[in-house]
Amino acid sequence: MTDNQITEETLRYLSDTSYNYAILIDGEWGCGKTFFIQKILKRQIEEKEKNSEQPRKVKYISLYGCKTVQDIQENIIWGFEEEAREKLKNIKGDNSYGAKVGGNILLSSRKIGSAIWKKFSNGINAYDIASDWLPMKSYIFVFDDIERCDCPLNELFGFINGLVEHEGAKVILVAYEKEIFVHGATVQKELQYLLTLNDKIKWPTKNENSLYKEKKTGDGVSLEELEEKRKILFSDGEVDTEYRKIREKLIGVTLHYQPDIKNIVKTIIENSDAENTLKEGLLENIDSFYLVMDMYGHHNLRTFQFFLSKICYLYAKLHCISVEEEYKKELLYFLIGDGFRWAVQFKGNIPVPTDGWERAVYEARKKSESIKLYVETGEFNENKFEEELMKYVEIELKNKLSDNDPVNLLHHQYYYHTQKWCEERLEEVKQRLQCGKYPLFVYTEIIVLIANLIEIGFSDSYMTDVKNLMVENIMGMNTPVKLDNDVFFIEEGERKQKVINIIDEINSVIIAQDKQIKQKTIEEILSSERWVEQLNEYTESDNYKLFMDISIFAKADSNRWIKAITEASVEDIDLFRHWLSRHFPSNVIRENAKIDLPVIKEIIEGIITEDENDLIKRANLSWLKQQMMSILKLYKVA
Repeated sequence: MTDNQITEETLRYLSDTSYNYAILIDGEWGCGKTFFIQKILKRQIEEKEKNSEQPRKVKYISLYGCKTVQDIQENIIWGFEEEAREKLKNIKGDNSYGAKVGGNILLSSRKIGSAIWKKFSNGINAYDIASDWLPMKSYIFVFDDIERCDCPLNELFGFINGLVEHEGAKVILVAYEKEIFVHGATVQKELQYLLTLNDKIKWPTKNENSLYKEKKTGDGVSLEELEEKRKILFSDGEVDTEYRKIREKLIGVTLHYQPDIKNIVKTIIENSDAENTLKEGLLENIDSFYLVMDMYGHHNLRTFQFFLSKICYLYAKLHCISVEEEYKKELLYFLIGDGFRWAVQFKGNIPVPTDGWERAVYEARKKSESIKLYVETGEFNENKFEEELMKYVEIELKNKLSDNDPVNLLHHQYYYHTQKWCEERLEEVKQRLQCGKYPLFVYTEIIVLIANLIEIGFSDSYMTDVKNLMVENIMGMNTPVKLDNDVFFIEEGERKQKVINIIDEINSVIIAQDKQIKQKTIEEILSSERWVEQLNEYTESDNYKLFMDISIFAKADSNRWIKAITEASVEDIDLFRHWLSRHFPSNVIRENAKIDLPVIKEIIEGIITEDENDLIKRANLSWLKQQMMSILKLYKVA
């Protein structure tokens, strides 16, 4: 049932005078029952009662951890302490000793108050006194966490039934009913096991294969034997039957709560202390939260509250990182999305996927290890956090076109805008190219787009300007990669050939640039003591990340590689192996990378592990050779 349906039925119940009964609102743990009761239902009840002839007060009482009926009664007493204080003042006059003691009790903390009462009450139950003063039918009791109450079920329901039948009170029970039975069954089994161990019981004669054949004195009892004996004495259906009898007498209506997750999450966010920008970002991602909950089958709203506390801290740390204004919103969305997924996986005990695309997605998200660490342990690594977020900006955001980027706008909308609008967008494209805002993979798209506009009459000067800006950018790059000239999506003709010619012109510049100058050549890198670290920096550039289909090993002689590897420390060899696994992943075949294979083969043959005396280093060199042989095998090189 929805929030509105339960509210409507509850209000009807509160007006029902046909017979005395309680209602039960049933729902799984963490589904938002308590939030709904306190924030929505309680207010609706109070609003209705305000306009009635004899307004009743709502008393919300949690039974979490109550072990006896007296504990429950004490919870009730503290639920209407204001009314009790007024009655105490009037019972024998404001100056009476009893009034002073009672008033002090109610003004004290709960534990101190209970101790004072026991000392001066001469064994009189505070609840009995209060119930004499205060008509219970003038209250609407909401008892939450029934399944977490340790009081025996028959005593608990017996007490509540007294409130309903004898006091005329309206009672709303809130619980995960399935767990009431499980808890009751557990308690019952514990008692049944104790009775089963009684040595006075004479068990029926069994054959030699029986689990509980007669044993010598002092022998232990196996778990299997204990369970078999318990089942002879007790039926497992008895617990369920007992609970059904008790609930049928007390509970007239059961309302199964089906939360409106999106609406509750929205309310939680709006009522939170989150900073306004963060709050807006959270509200804009409500649909994403629901999809993640649905994907993992974990709709626990306490998990969302846990996430909210974590994201507020991470958002504060985000302010310490200097990021260009245009990327701030996307970075916030990444922080929110990744933080929530880790929170759901952690709180929902979601296992790491073992195979398929889910495993691939999980592995890809390892870039946010600092967020995962903080969500799961509370430990925050500021340096790692900044490093990962800046890498996300450099690799993901700077190489992604936003929906309002002029290239995207022209691509999707040029045919229903004016010429002036298109020319304004083209000027914006030129400005962004001049500032180096576009990665190489967008260049082909820009060329095709302008070719389309020229075909319908736009000036050729746009293509000239754009081509010159692209060449200028390429001349400043360290590792430019050729543009893709396979424009199969353009129909054969003059326009297609013009596009291919322009791309080929730009590619000729790229080839020349690649041959002429780099900030550091591979040869220079291998001569450095920090060659592994510099090699990693070389291949971490924006272009390399986008187009990993380039050769590295072929840019230096195999002897230089062998010398650098064999003279490296154990730690550097291990780091080099990690770099190698990224450059040659086991699930990708790259055409240009095949140029490296002859050099890799020579490196394998040139590293003689037996020449190394240190056993750890020898093992690392051996592992490296095995890794390189796997690469050759992947590319089917003999």
